[in-house]
Amino acid sequence: MVICSWKVKGLSERGKLLWQVLPAAIMWTVWKSRNEVVFNDANLNVEDIIVKVKLQMHFWVAKNGAFKGELNR
Repeated sequence: MVICSWKVKGLSERGKLLWQVLPAAIMWTVWKSRNEVVFNDANLNVEDIIVKVKLQMHFWVAKNGAFKGELNR
């Protein structure tokens, strides 16, 4: 499994959660971007993919208790 090789010590609870979600967000975003290129003749832009990975991670972890109240800081 991909996550097993991504272990990092010394991360906060938020950091651990983000680190666990990152491989899935990358794979999901690359898959969706590939489909856009193949089926919709879209252009591939690395900067856009990076932004989409970050947004996907945000949507997946926003409701997690580790990030509760983050906007109030």
